[in-house]
Amino acid sequence: MNLIITGHSVSHYRQRVLGEATARLGIRTIVVGPERWGDETYTSYEKKNFIFRTQQITGPPSFYNFTFSTLNRVISGFRPAMIYVMEEPFTLFARECLRYAKEYGCPLAIFTWENRLDFRLSEPYDRIEQDVIRDADKIICGNKLAMRRMLSVGADKNKLHVLLQSGIDTELFRPIEGIEKKYDVLYHGRLVREKGLPYLENVCRDLKLSLLTVGGRGTYHIKYGDAVDWIPYEDLPKRINQAKTGVQVPFSFQGYQEQGNFAIAECMACGIPVVISNNGSLPDNFGTAPVLTIQEGEEEPLKSSLMELLRHAGCEEERKKLGTDCRRWVIENLSVDIIAKKLVDILEVS
Repeated sequence: MNLIITGHSVSHYRQRVLGEATARLGIRTIVVGPERWGDETYTSYEKKNFIFRTQQITGPPSFYNFTFSTLNRVISGFRPAMIYVMEEPFTLFARECLRYAKEYGCPLAIFTWENRLDFRLSEPYDRIEQDVIRDADKIICGNKLAMRRMLSVGADKNKLHVLLQSGIDTELFRPIEGIEKKYDVLYHGRLVREKGLPYLENVCRDLKLSLLTVGGRGTYHIKYGDAVDWIPYEDLPKRINQAKTGVQVPFSFQGYQEQGNFAIAECMACGIPVVISNNGSLPDNFGTAPVLTIQEGEEEPLKSSLMELLRHAGCEEERKKLGTDCRRWVIENLSVDIIAKKLVDILEVS
């Protein structure tokens, strides 16, 4: 059986590489995604057992403005196929994919990592979600809280599985020799308050630590340290390797709950120790990882953790050892090949 993966952001390297990994397992995989995402433009290509097809969008990327003619042709031409929709079940995108699955007699799997247990939508989106979770053959939850939410809205527990959306390319994200450690601390991701950026700035300022932020797509304006606009994903490892530590400390600003956070694993894969908060699903996703976990929304624990990693005697050697442990943990738990194998087993494609 073929595997078709689609969604509003699957063209991005981080997600597209999952399809290449399932193809390496011998599963003929077709990824169908938008021709544009953010500042990037994509073109179709093929590899052994793998096809990437772009589809038109009628405006800025969103859940609502895709034209589905390419997806329709792919499903029609590559049956029998499992359709894996990396899209929340309450979206119009998911509804259209369910319609195609029924039309062509294909099993359908849906992805969700919405982890706010009290999250509900008004009509028609609540009805769309109910229809999709009722008719989907598999529901893959990006975290345990998302599974709890699915159960609370009536999903069949026998359909539910927990698996991150994708994995880390540990060949791309790796320690790079010869790059100067110019910065004490790195943050990369969306520039929004709920990611804990006010706390991070204050702590770095108080401790006189050099800070590098790499990101965009947000309303928070960094006032301390060096900032780099959003860069191509393939260039990110070079920036990560410029730092001694990574920090990802989201907090519950306006109810925010972290769902996955690949930035943590990307730093770890580069051999960079990371300080994280206990917000949302981070304790589930990284509970066994060799990271420093602190209470969300507080400056003092962050300050203490960074002092431990950067300021006390012998910390450089300890950082190196911790970084090695971090990379090993990602390879064994969150590498894209590990996630691909688990996905193939869940979807029962061969």
